[in-house]
Amino acid sequence: MDEKIIRIGNCSGFYGDKLSAAKEMVEGGPIDVLTGDYLAELTMAILFSQKMQRGEKAGYVGTFMKQLKEIANTCAEKNIKIVSNAGGLNPKSMAEDVEEMLKAMNLDLKVAYIDGDDLMPRLDETQFIIVTHNKLTMEIANHMYGVTQEKKGVSKLVSVSFD
Repeated sequence: MDEKIIRIGNCSGFYGDKLSAAKEMVEGGPIDVLTGDYLAELTMAILFSQKMQRGEKAGYVGTFMKQLKEIANTCAEKNIKIVSNAGGLNPKSMAEDVEEMLKAMNLDLKVAYIDGDDLMPRLDETQFIIVTHNKLTMEIANHMYGVTQEKKGVSKLVSVSFD
């Protein structure tokens, strides 16, 4: 890696983005760092739904694992660093699964994750305003807010509480 220039390639913007993008960035290079951004609002809703349906080990972007498996050897050979937030709602589980996959591939690479920003255990202490049409989100909400316009040009906030 050049000390003055770091070449960064990004392979995603949401869950469901082009699956071949990571390989294209790594092989198309030259890059020093490959990033993947997966935390779009729709992605977070999908990850939450997966975690609710599949259990505590779920909640991360599974397609990232497919991408990583495809590029891990090349990244190791070219010393390309990978930075991703594909861990979504469960960075620890994803990091554990990444370590397991790399071990099976006989790759000794460092894997790290950051956690501590999960507000779900503190949901009763927080106030969020969520604008959604997602049925799952509406089912777990305690309050819902909206805006109505009974008179043209005059907006009014309305709310419903579920006790």
